[in-house]
Amino acid sequence: MVKIHNENIGKYDTYVSTLPKYKKEWEDSDWDITKIYTTNEVKFSQTNWYKFRNDGAGQAGFWQFWNLTNVINNVPSDYDWYIKSRNDLVFNDRLNINFEFLNKDTFYCPNKYFDGQMWNTETLNDQFYIVSYDTLKVIGEFVNSFYQQFSHPLNYKMSSNERCLRTWLNENNIKVEGFDYSYSKNHNGNDVPSGYYKFQLEQ
Repeated sequence: MVKIHNENIGKYDTYVSTLPKYKKEWEDSDWDITKIYTTNEVKFSQTNWYKFRNDGAGQAGFWQFWNLTNVINNVPSDYDWYIKSRNDLVFNDRLNINFEFLNKDTFYCPNKYFDGQMWNTETLNDQFYIVSYDTLKVIGEFVNSFYQQFSHPLNYKMSSNERCLRTWLNENNIKVEGFDYSYSKNHNGNDVPSGYYKFQLEQ
């Protein structure tokens, strides 16, 4: 997996945030990590997210974005572009992006998810994307700020994380643009999507 990432995405500085109980796994892994941040503990039941998304998918989404926010809040701000990825993605080809033509107020993501499905104008692909630092900071505010606005028509548990994040970006004047790039997911032998199998819940 590490070799595939390095060859097809590029060997860039890599930052990770993890709960304390997973930190040693990252330290002992083959990933060449620039910095590992420890994610702060939080009682999910005391968050605004819990009030609206206390289903399995909602809880799993919270922990993903809680970790991501910790990276965003700590990562250096002087990179031109930031690539958010997952360590279980298998990229089929080299990423062919001319960063000189990207816009700072745009969220760039592949047109298809790892299962081959396409997203639509109300959602996006948050598995892999490229953004500027300013856009990254907006994403970092999502987990704490989105559910503070009770006027959101999507404040109910059936809304997907992708749909809610797209709404949040729209409200912050961030455009979403897709590009062709193919990849799959390493399910570690499990051929059932994680949402149908079980969700990673921390509490």
